[in-house]
Amino acid sequence: MKPIELSQICDGHPVAVFAKHFSELDRAVCPMAPFWLDFDPMRVARLLQWMMLIGRQDVTLEGHVIRIMGEGVKQVFSVNLTNMNLGTVFDRETIAIRWRNVIDVAETRKPSFHTSCVPVESRSFIQLYRGCFPFCDENGDIIRLIVVVAPVDVRGMHLYEYPTD
Repeated sequence: MKPIELSQICDGHPVAVFAKHFSELDRAVCPMAPFWLDFDPMRVARLLQWMMLIGRQDVTLEGHVIRIMGEGVKQVFSVNLTNMNLGTVFDRETIAIRWRNVIDVAETRKPSFHTSCVPVESRSFIQLYRGCFPFCDENGDIIRLIVVVAPVDVRGMHLYEYPTD
């Protein structure tokens, strides 16, 4: 997993599209992160397949549980990790890197962006872009993380927009 800047991700990629949406969300409850209850997944319906929702019950590795895993993410990783805590889903080397990223995002309350490769059976590797985004509760604590992960070559995404009156 290699850190990158958002500007390195092409427009229309699910990570870039969600980052734009995230930047426009209200910060009335917590100035650095959007309020979880204000997040409407239907506003990003076309991105749901590329999203993982991590519930943050406490600050421990075991207290971070993958609540929802989109179908595109399941296909990329060839596994469904729903309802598993982060401590059980990755090997020791991988989890050290991912855990540091989760802690950094929760502490700074700023999204992070990475590129990485995933081995695929009968193929070499799939290169991915990954974004991790924090959401707070009414006390300003980070209680949810949305991770958007999709192959680099996924393009042409845009947000579902509600009709305006």
